[in-house]
Amino acid sequence: MNRRMPLFIAFLLLLALVGVAVFSSSSARQQDADAEAAGNGTVSKAAQPAATHTPDGVRIRGAEPGEWTHDWDAARDLARKEGLPLLALFTASDWNRWHKYLAARVLDTPEWKDWAKRRRIVLAWLNIPNDESLLPPGAKPRNMALARELGATAYPAALLIAPVAGRPIDRYHVTGATTAEEFISWLQTTWLDNWPGGPKPLLSDEDRAALEALREEAAPHEKEYDRVLREENDAHAALVAQKPATEALTAWAKESDARIAAARAPLDALRRKIDVYYAKAMDAALSRETSR
Repeated sequence: MNRRMPLFIAFLLLLALVGVAVFSSSSARQQDADAEAAGNGTVSKAAQPAATHTPDGVRIRGAEPGEWTHDWDAARDLARKEGLPLLALFTASDWNRWHKYLAARVLDTPEWKDWAKRRRIVLAWLNIPNDESLLPPGAKPRNMALARELGATAYPAALLIAPVAGRPIDRYHVTGATTAEEFISWLQTTWLDNWPGGPKPLLSDEDRAALEALREEAAPHEKEYDRVLREENDAHAALVAQKPATEALTAWAKESDARIAAARAPLDALRRKIDVYYAKAMDAALSRETSR
């Protein structure tokens, strides 16, 4: 037998013993780190669970009414299954100035958050930011493809979606006059006007009569408001074509805003009264769906 074999075998045994010692030391250090982290109220990296939300607080997987989610498929499935309104918001949260306006005036307000939760609105957050740490992996190209498919050509685009067909019913246009009250009114009215038979079958005879009377009263104010908007838009286009000084354009804009506000004021007052009956109808609709 080769005399060198016992030496070779001894060398292998020594390597094995060193490996076991290193592994045991590493395991002990990890256990000590875990114990120290537990004592400090923290969790070590090795023990951290998978993230459930992106840094902006949006759910990554699954969907719950009243909570924004990146999971488009889960949101659509939930809305279809339970007959709930589905709002898809295409936006660019870290660079679009109109998104920041919408967030301040609507999305971050207690009024909107409470209403969306109580009315069980399914909320799909389809963000297209520069900072992709605000998204789950692969979400940005998917959101861009969905935006093209659903016709969201400018951000933010708030689309009320028909869950079964998966197509937009209507789009909300963010303006300088946007408020949580107006946004809620748009969503509620649009959804119920597309309910089979509209809101009337969901109301009592007395409420149906009151709603119809308010609509008749609002009709001429709506026509007047639309007329003023058209005139102001035409006047703006004509003025811009003349290439006026900035001061002249600013002065005209202030006068135009005042004319639009005057035409809108009586309509807004009537819409608030109308919204009372739409809210009753929406409660009835959602109650009917959840009891199925």
